[in-house]
Formats: sequence, structure tokens, C-alpha cells
Amino acid sequence: MTVSESRDRLRDRYIKWYMDIHNLKTDEDAKYTWWEREKDCQQWCDKERTYVPMSETKTLNIMRGWFKECKNR
Repeated sequence: MTVSESRDRLRDRYIKWYMDIHNLKTDEDAKYTWWEREKDCQQWCDKERTYVPMSETKTLNIMRGWFKECKNR
């Protein structure tokens, strides 16, 4: 399984979990919450002197940790 496939699978699990916890009929809130967190996965790049997206592997690991943290609340 590729990193992208793993991230997509994690995203789908998060959306299902979010909808179950909040008794939602649509997945709009869950998708927005995921997108909001994922877009924050950036790091400073000295060469470009701006923030750039993290690698897919690093993003996946951060999102896994975040999802685990959400479930433990």
C-alpha cells in the first residue's frame, strides 16, 4: 500500500468515526475538519523562505497521531 493510499484510508476512517461520534447524516463537517488539520501540515523551507507542504510520509504520521488524539478525548 502506498503512502497516499494509507492517508486516504485514514481519512475515510476519520470521516466515518467523526460522523458516528456526532450523529451526522452528511460528511461535510468531517471532511472540513480533516482538510483544516491537513492543510496545517507545513514546514519552513529556508531555500524558498516560506512554508511548504510536508512530505506525504510526514503528513501521514502527523495525521495518524492527531486522529489517535481525537479518539482519546
